[in-house]
Order: sequence, then structure tokens, then C-alpha cells
Amino acid sequence: MDIRTLARIEARILQAIEALDRGQVKAAKALLVDADIAFRELVDELFLRGEVEEEFLDQGAAR
Repeated sequence: MDIRTLARIEARILQAIEALDRGQVKAAKALLVDADIAFRELVDELFLRGEVEEEFLDQGAAR
């Protein structure tokens, strides 16, 4: 899942940039929200597998 999720995140970010170039701010925001959700899911999965330290999660929660 890691590679597919990274590809999904990358695609959504690139689509958001293209949407911004077209002046479609709401569409860009929706795409970035989707990328953010996918990133958080990936981090959660990596944490459960022991590949991400809890300190990393704490930094994200502080934002």
C-alpha cells in the first residue's frame, strides 16, 4: 500500500497545483484535503508496523 498511497498523494498534489493554475481554489483545497488524509493514513499504518516513532506523531499533533 505504501507505493500506491504515495502515488495517490503525489497525484492529488499535482492536480491541486493544476487546479490553482486554472483558478479553481475550491477544487484545489479538496484535492489537498484528500492528499492530507492519505498521508495521515500512511503514517498511521507505518506507526502500527513500528516504522514511525511516536515522536513523529506528536509533532504532527502539535500543528
